[in-house]
Amino acid sequence: MEPCLLSMDSNMLPDKPRNAHHALPRSNDDACLDGVHILLVEDNRVNQLVLMEMLVAEGAKVELANDGREAIEKATTGHYDLVLMDLQMPCMGGVEATLHLRRQSKLDQVPIVALTGNIDPSAQKECEAAGMNGFLPKPISPSQLYAALRYFLGQRRKGAGGRNDTADRHLESDR
Repeated sequence: MEPCLLSMDSNMLPDKPRNAHHALPRSNDDACLDGVHILLVEDNRVNQLVLMEMLVAEGAKVELANDGREAIEKATTGHYDLVLMDLQMPCMGGVEATLHLRRQSKLDQVPIVALTGNIDPSAQKECEAAGMNGFLPKPISPSQLYAALRYFLGQRRKGAGGRNDTADRHLESDR
């Protein structure tokens, strides 16, 4: 019997999911993310694996940053269509990293979506004040993640970019 992945210490996890050669089937909805470049900023190894698998299954190209400092380095040298940002990380948290990213003209229109287990309204306000576009509570369901990505990527393609109160309400209604 296979051990439950979520009960394992993150240091015990393999570099790749045990069944990495068996890709998740694509969802039946229009969550297709073919060619979308996403920067996933997450320090927890289990969350990294789960989110990476969900995103790659839909065709996204995902690069990982383990904390806010690494996210700033990667975001300033690479090109990303969207950033998924954990809030509580060592070295530099997501709010501080977002403040740095929003000061750079190259990144001021890239959607940044917070990922957190803290669903307190004050955390949401802090994310909004930092320039994040949306807020997804952990644990994240695939349908919630894909709906948020479709929304923000659609807004970016239409040229909306930047923080958007309508987007925040949209995510709130999906909970």
